[in-house]
Amino acid sequence: MKNAGLVDMHAYSLIGTNIVTLKNGKEERLLQIRNPWARFEWNGKWNDKDPLWDEYKSQVPAYENKDDGNFFMRFDDFDKFFYLTSICFFNHEYEEASVNDQHAGLDDPNPFGLIEFKLSKDTNSMVVVTLDQCN
Repeated sequence: MKNAGLVDMHAYSLIGTNIVTLKNGKEERLLQIRNPWARFEWNGKWNDKDPLWDEYKSQVPAYENKDDGNFFMRFDDFDKFFYLTSICFFNHEYEEASVNDQHAGLDDPNPFGLIEFKLSKDTNSMVVVTLDQCN
């Protein structure tokens, strides 16, 4: 994974999502991810230095070309490089509740293992999503 800029067997945080409309009208789903070490960033498509940002950064207010551990990644690349997603929901009445989703291997005919997570409109609580990456 070093050639991708990611740290093997390391937890990352999902801090945002964006949809970018490309010139051809197609949409690109991007995840904003943070390495808590504040270094070692994704170097694939949509990395901080990717020339695509010159054209599309106005659609993603959170984009910064900065070596700070924050980066954007296509959803398809996320599914390829991360194998486990934990969604933690904080509520003052209990310490923690979580939902884990383990992605199948890349040779699996249906490699996606996604969970839909819905909150009611009147929910006012923090949601924490962590991503684990392996080789």
